[in-house]
Amino acid sequence: MGLARWAGALAAVTLGGGGWLAFGQPGTPSEIVEAAQPSTALEIEFVGGFAFVQSNPRLDVGYLNDTTINLSQTRALKPGELDRIVCNVPQAGTQLEIVRGNITSAIPANAPELPTKIFDLQGKKEVTFPGLEAGSGPLNATHTWPPVPHLPAPPSDPDKWKPLPFIPGLTKHHTTNAPHPSWHTKVNGRLRLKGGAITGGVPSRPQMQESHFEFRKVSGGVTIPAAVTDRAVYKATVTATNIVIQFTAGGTSPILRLEIAPQVAGEAVKLRVRGRHNGMGPEPEGKLGDFCAFYSLFDDIPDHEQWIEPFLIQAGGGGGGGGGPMPSPGFYCPMDWF
Repeated sequence: MGLARWAGALAAVTLGGGGWLAFGQPGTPSEIVEAAQPSTALEIEFVGGFAFVQSNPRLDVGYLNDTTINLSQTRALKPGELDRIVCNVPQAGTQLEIVRGNITSAIPANAPELPTKIFDLQGKKEVTFPGLEAGSGPLNATHTWPPVPHLPAPPSDPDKWKPLPFIPGLTKHHTTNAPHPSWHTKVNGRLRLKGGAITGGVPSRPQMQESHFEFRKVSGGVTIPAAVTDRAVYKATVTATNIVIQFTAGGTSPILRLEIAPQVAGEAVKLRVRGRHNGMGPEPEGKLGDFCAFYSLFDDIPDHEQWIEPFLIQAGGGGGGGGGPMPSPGFYCPMDWF
């Protein structure tokens, strides 16, 4: 099983969506006049590592469990070889924040997080948006495999960060027709989106805006340079006055339902989903070890020697082991988009 099967290229996924509204026009008495339906724009910013799984018209966004992988889970042990842990990533959690919008109702009405507008997604198996579920617009997703962008886009030009090749994407199977069958059983929870569009965004940390990674095979011999971002932005239009979010029961937070109105009429309701970080810096030589948690999503985990590991290469030359501050692995790894 070569590296091409497990890493190959970073996927460029162009997702688009749209809809229409019918407006009645004055005419003869026999003409049917249809009033415009109310609509609200929804924008969700994702910051950190998530599993993005597309199956038209749906886009699911998964957040990970704590991960521990033993060598014996990746291949048979050799005679006399002792088993050992090759991946140990305690996840710090995931939060959903209302960046712009007013909560008009909540269940329960006394949830302690309401004043902060920041909700803990730990243990919330599904987060759904009824307004998106009611829509009929396609995701309009297409998959292509262009060259990986080796160098970052100019930080002063957000539009040049929008192409999705900048979003790290590793996939077990280079396929366009279905997500990995049991991926959702291996994550802590997921947001279920439908229709809409997603683009890349300028990295959240300034030093990442001018730096890149080298993805190196554990057994050596292969290095793939790639510029990446930890941000993505999802946009959709909901045919409703407000945005409703439903959460499954259980988990850390008691919240079950939120209804959010635009803060100003005509503006979007803006949310942010952030993978919390543990504050630890990269390992020696700039290695971002949390990346290995990505492999926990495979039904058959590849041989550890075939894994690839990302190393931060600072702008101006040199590895991640020096040359100034570096991002916490929690924001950039696990790079588990697939």
